[in-house]
Amino acid sequence: MTTQDKKESIQNRVNELIRESFIDAEKLVTKAINSGAIDIENWTPEFSSWLLPKIITTAILEKCSETYSPNGTGHEKTVKKEVKNLKLFL
Repeated sequence: MTTQDKKESIQNRVNELIRESFIDAEKLVTKAINSGAIDIENWTPEFSSWLLPKIITTAILEKCSETYSPNGTGHEKTVKKEVKNLKLFL
């Protein structure tokens, strides 16, 4: 397998995981809005219109990232180190 083949294979697998995560994330939007954990009544589109949506999005993306957490595996230390490093390049 060439380096290009490996890159394509990795990209395909990452894209599949992202698609699955996106579907899961969309389902969590309604759950977040109906959770009672956020103040819907005081939100207005005129004042900080993007603040609450960004809070919800951040919470959902962080929750989805937990799905891929290496906690409890033998790879925990390596994965955390590599993720931290990769985030510097994104």
